[in-house]
Amino acid sequence: MASYNTPTTEGDVLSMGYSGTIDTVTVQLDGIYKVTVKGASGGGGSGGRGGYATGKIELKKGQVIYVCIGGAGYLGSVDVYYGSTAFNGGASGYKNRSYSGGGCTHMAFVGGTLANIGYSTFVDAKKGIIVAGGGGGTSQIGGGGGAGGGSFGNNGSGVVPGTGGTQTTGGYYSGNASVYVGTFGYGASGSGSGGVCGGSGGGGLYGGGGGGSQYVASADDYQAGGGGGGSGYLAPFLTEASMQNGINYMNVHGSALIEFVSESVPPVYVDGIKITKIIFNGVTLGS
Repeated sequence: MASYNTPTTEGDVLSMGYSGTIDTVTVQLDGIYKVTVKGASGGGGSGGRGGYATGKIELKKGQVIYVCIGGAGYLGSVDVYYGSTAFNGGASGYKNRSYSGGGCTHMAFVGGTLANIGYSTFVDAKKGIIVAGGGGGTSQIGGGGGAGGGSFGNNGSGVVPGTGGTQTTGGYYSGNASVYVGTFGYGASGSGSGGVCGGSGGGGLYGGGGGGSQYVASADDYQAGGGGGGSGYLAPFLTEASMQNGINYMNVHGSALIEFVSESVPPVYVDGIKITKIIFNGVTLGS
């Protein structure tokens, strides 16, 4: 775990890269900060690019922000049917036949990977700040991964790909919506038949679905679909917030930025009454 402090000069930016663990950032000044995250890309030559999310937030001195940066997808292990996931929710690839999805990147007021924090804490209790989805992994033959979100992840490409995660549900295998389904914080691993395997889903608020395979022209001509991208998230207390799909580069880990925008203006009180608006020479100051 790496420990950082927020910048204290307006316009300065703290840039954080992949560490494979949960990092912390301690707020040094009351103020407005701009937070930006990018999800990791899915594995393989056609892995989906990670998503992007940004917004402004008011923070208080002494608060601690937990930052979890997603790991890029990679080829599954030859000796393991389903190996380790890419850090922060990218589903594992199948043996050495397909690629894992990329992990999502998030910030929160509590520590843990997104899946370990859980929906009720992250969303309902408003402990989550922001998420950028990871891209889906490349299939063994014929399919690329979908881009990470964004409000939703993109579907993979190719035959029977995984679909992208949304704000309320995980992506799924397009050949059967009840299997290879992503969950909160996790993508779903791909599977297949005929010796060919689909790519796995990217992590996200809800992870992307895993791709599958089927024969195209004949029983010995199997192709597979890529994994779906995971979705992003913006907490309701963020301002000037936005998300985009597939902004990160291919075959890279996620990243995170915190920019110090300005100090908070302390409230003004007159005889114990908080002043919220002043009119001076016809000009309104305050809100």
